[in-house]
Amino acid sequence: MDWGLAFRLELVPMPEEPGLPNSIYDPLPGRVFKAARVAAGLTQEEIAARAGLGHTTVRRLEKGDVTANLERAYTLQKKFEDEGFRFVIPDGSEGWRIFVRRVNDKR
Repeated sequence: MDWGLAFRLELVPMPEEPGLPNSIYDPLPGRVFKAARVAAGLTQEEIAARAGLGHTTVRRLEKGDVTANLERAYTLQKKFEDEGFRFVIPDGSEGWRIFVRRVNDKR
């Protein structure tokens, strides 16, 4: 990995009920979306265009708007992953983590 970022659980807590039996996707918290965007050096408008979303959707996701569509949250997360980001859900002892590797990096 080129670099990583870790959040304290107090700053970005665990999902309230991660991995529910009928859940196929636990969305990232808004602060994690925002940190990834800032780390990528992109504006909300730029990442929205790359992901095929409206910039207001990105803004809502970054604010943690619970009414935002889960499919759009997944689309944004997938775009970051395609760009080399890896998101790790808290495991109880460590908070959310983001790791980044440039896509063109062959290591």
